[in-house]
Amino acid sequence: MKQCVKFYLSICLVGMLLFAGCSSADTDRAARRNQVQFERISELESMIDLYKRQSEKAQQELAANSSLNGLHDQKIAAMVAALKAKQTKIEELSALVGQSALPIDLSSALASWAQEAGSELVSFDEKSGMVRFKSDLTFKKGAATVTASAAINLKAFSEIMTMDSAKGFDILIVGHTDNIPIERPATKQKHPSNWHLSVHRSISVKNELEKAQIAPTRLAVKGYGEYRPLAPNAANLKGNPANRRVEIFIVATSQVETK
Repeated sequence: MKQCVKFYLSICLVGMLLFAGCSSADTDRAARRNQVQFERISELESMIDLYKRQSEKAQQELAANSSLNGLHDQKIAAMVAALKAKQTKIEELSALVGQSALPIDLSSALASWAQEAGSELVSFDEKSGMVRFKSDLTFKKGAATVTASAAINLKAFSEIMTMDSAKGFDILIVGHTDNIPIERPATKQKHPSNWHLSVHRSISVKNELEKAQIAPTRLAVKGYGEYRPLAPNAANLKGNPANRRVEIFIVATSQVETK
């Protein structure tokens, strides 16, 4: 499957090269996008292989245990349910093979924007469609108010997210902190814990996007406080700057649960 998809994408790229008026920038974007697709396909196929191996093992265990006398029906039912769950996951992952995380023009626009904003402030992952802001430059210490420079970049991000190719996507904003407890009375009054601070920062980013004409129906916020660090926090109570961040996930509207 992987070889077939790679061949297809390569043919598409050759066609783009032969198309009259195709610019060097367009070619570079297509080549980069193809590479991202190859890597994504490889990751998905590795996950599919893992679930297939787990499914085969579950089938063998079910067959072996079903032949034993006195095995409780409840245990067999649980094993069957687990096996069905693995098979469902295989089907879901298989459906994703060959699909892009974001449309090419949207992904290219976000990559260019992130490059202009600077890696010291923001990064963009083309494979997952995730934007990451570093909190030390997005907010002042212990505060949830977006800095002026970050607000400018969020406005530029919002302009991209109003493109036609972006209208089928929602925006999930997730805040994170390091593990330094909030102790200053003035700060604690506004943000009683790191949970509060992470959510309040997400809400502040949401407000900036809403001010820049992103419909509130496309926006959602979360906060994980200190509990999903990217790297170990320093033992000397200085935390880790990598853990102080706000992540923005661009998710297809059809994939968002509504209740």
